[in-house]
Amino acid sequence: GYLNSSNPLLTQVYTNTVTNFQGLTTGGMSVDCPHRERLGYGDAEQTAIEFAMNTYRTARFYSKRAIDWSDSVDLMGMICQNSSARGCTRHKLDPPKWSEVIPHSAPTLDGGGGPAWLAAVVTVPLEIYKLYNDIEPLKKALPAQLAYLKKLDEYVDNNTKLLMPFGGFWGFLGDWLTPHLVVNGGGSNSEHSNTTQAMLFNNCWYLYMLNTVSNSCRLLGLKEQASVLEEKSKLLGPAIHKHFFNANNNTYLYGRQSHYILPLWSGAVPEHLQEIVKKNLLKEIQHGIVSGNPGHLDTGQFGTWLLTKMLVSMNRPDLLVEISTQNTYPGYGYFIKLGFETWPEAWNVSPPRSNKPKFLPSQMHGCYNGIGSYFHNALAGIKILPNYEIEIRPAIGVGNLKWISAEMNPGFGRIAISWHVTYPQQCVILSVVIPPNAVAYLQLNVSGGIKGIKEKYNNDIW
Repeated sequence: GYLNSSNPLLTQVYTNTVTNFQGLTTGGMSVDCPHRERLGYGDAEQTAIEFAMNTYRTARFYSKRAIDWSDSVDLMGMICQNSSARGCTRHKLDPPKWSEVIPHSAPTLDGGGGPAWLAAVVTVPLEIYKLYNDIEPLKKALPAQLAYLKKLDEYVDNNTKLLMPFGGFWGFLGDWLTPHLVVNGGGSNSEHSNTTQAMLFNNCWYLYMLNTVSNSCRLLGLKEQASVLEEKSKLLGPAIHKHFFNANNNTYLYGRQSHYILPLWSGAVPEHLQEIVKKNLLKEIQHGIVSGNPGHLDTGQFGTWLLTKMLVSMNRPDLLVEISTQNTYPGYGYFIKLGFETWPEAWNVSPPRSNKPKFLPSQMHGCYNGIGSYFHNALAGIKILPNYEIEIRPAIGVGNLKWISAEMNPGFGRIAISWHVTYPQQCVILSVVIPPNAVAYLQLNVSGGIKGIKEKYNNDIW
């Protein structure tokens, strides 16, 4: 697949993401970086998967990765006894018990992380099913998914119904490498295991896994197992809301972007509050009430990916264009202005090849590939539905774009879309290609002063 547009900066953001992902895909796995740890971390895996599936033919690759993650779950409890896993040894003041350590990478097992890292055993088979209509990886992964959820049950507090921290300092991490300092985080910009932010983060991920695996059980005809997981979900969702919701202003926790996104995405927000919480999220993005930085990202690795997914689902490509092209800190345009051709490890990085770097971590890292999922799904507006159906809702005129051309191949044929604005008429000429025997639904919304759509049908295309 590919994407090109009339905005050179926007296209460069996509190109950097392509280059970055290619450099991180080595040895049959997606790694955090190609030069330092080179571990198949679950954070890098999940936050890039939609972008990768939209851009490459990845069915076999991710089917293999789903098996890797299932195998990692099978090895729970054996990690520390059989390796020097840093999840056991990195933090001398708060080392975990061996029984508490879960794999955070596959098939490498090693490294720090948290429950969301091993959630790749849930996310990878799910995304394969959603894009490729292939249910086999879901079937094969289900025993490992159920085993992992059973492990997490051991750390649920009977009174609060919340998942409690486990695994030591490097075992219950939240959002990684945000632009802001974390409350009570000891001067860190990552949500370490002992922070309230990590509690919200990991409980929302636990809820996501319960809901997703219960849906998979129903899909596979396992009604009894689905009911058990649904009962746990019915307890956890209200518990998250009760513990983290601020009724006086309809916010969660400290009102940062990810503090809205996580409860919305996981299903913890009660139905009658969802619209007001979404409105407050948009206010925070646009006005920076808490972050103090309007129109900018205020999220780390997972948060940026989930924010992208949330804005795609809310049909806000305009905001995605705005935040992804900011050339001031923090932002992808900012990285490009500094001279990066890939995505570095942290927002507060020094320029590449700096003679006197203040902070110069990895220059190619998997922390910020999550923005890539919106290019095909929101800008080109291509959404794959079940049973080889396609929804096409191009973002015509958004962000003063004059034209877009994009293509993807989800395994059942080529999907392509291109449009451009004609001048001085300010009309749009649109071309769409769909695979044979597929059904597509086209929805046209235009903005930016464009007056209409010029319709032209070609029997070879439509």
